[in-house]
Amino acid sequence: MSDLQELTNELIQDEDFKEEYEALQPEMDITRAILDARIKAGITQKDAFIFI
Repeated sequence: MSDLQELTNELIQDEDFKEEYEALQPEMDITRAILDARIKAGITQKDAFIFI
């Protein structure tokens, strides 16, 4: 398990943190979908800025 995952698991015990963390999940899902699509298309992060 990564240090980040261990820290997240520790912090998630706090209800305020957990609420905010879960509220961000839709944004994280969109970000992951964009990242996965970019990788599948073989477009680098640098190349992706051309489309913006």
